[in-house]
Amino acid sequence: TGGWDLDELRTIQDWYVRYALQSAKGISEVASVGGFVREYQVDVDPDAMRAYGVTLADIYNAVRQSNVDVGARTIEVNSVEYVIRGLGFIRKVEDLENTVVKSNQNVPVYIHNVAHASMGPAERRGALDKGGAEAVGGVVVVRFGENPLEAIKNVKKKIDQIAPGLPQKTLPDGRVSQVTVVPFYDRTQLIHETLGTLEKALSEEILVTIIVVIVMLMHLRSSLLVSGLLPLAVLMAFIAMKSFGIDSNIMSLSGIAIAIGTMVDMGIILCEN
Repeated sequence: TGGWDLDELRTIQDWYVRYALQSAKGISEVASVGGFVREYQVDVDPDAMRAYGVTLADIYNAVRQSNVDVGARTIEVNSVEYVIRGLGFIRKVEDLENTVVKSNQNVPVYIHNVAHASMGPAERRGALDKGGAEAVGGVVVVRFGENPLEAIKNVKKKIDQIAPGLPQKTLPDGRVSQVTVVPFYDRTQLIHETLGTLEKALSEEILVTIIVVIVMLMHLRSSLLVSGLLPLAVLMAFIAMKSFGIDSNIMSLSGIAIAIGTMVDMGIILCEN
């Protein structure tokens, strides 16, 4: 999306998109990546600090204690009870600059007397690159034990729901630019290809096993008995998975494929006995 700074996109991601996607069913976490995190920065002036007798610890404590919201119980005036509340949250740079550090002879020393306050990007250790340009994104983590395909579908539905409400602004040339959420890495195709490969391998394994049993036993009734055991056992396994709510994933299909050899051995032993 053109016309948006990286810090603006990161703010939208952290405070809007992330919480919306995290509310989708089957999602445990959405980790933000890329862009710049906004923060208030205070650059102290050593000469001014010496002139006012202010230490770095004084400035640190003043900034830390200024951004609080406190309650002072209640007072009663003319049989009316009033709730007293101290609103101290910093909403803009001017609020931070007007924070009192200390008092010298009943004269307050403010942050702007000994330092310069501004809004700037926090230090970062990485970036998100898409097509050679920096972008802002989120890594969606599926909750343990959930169906990945269903979780991905839920995330896509949530993206469609929040798309109309994403911020937009008018650019200097008159064009309207709106933030959009575009899937960057989608595992849907990979999951379908993996499951398709396993299903194909499972079918081929059953077919080859049946052919080998028929050739080696050289007995029609015994071969039909052992061969009929394989598709029946796989069918019963899928019925049990459906009953117990077990998803058809890589682990379950691989387990069925491995168990085919054991089932064939049991059938051959019973026939020989």
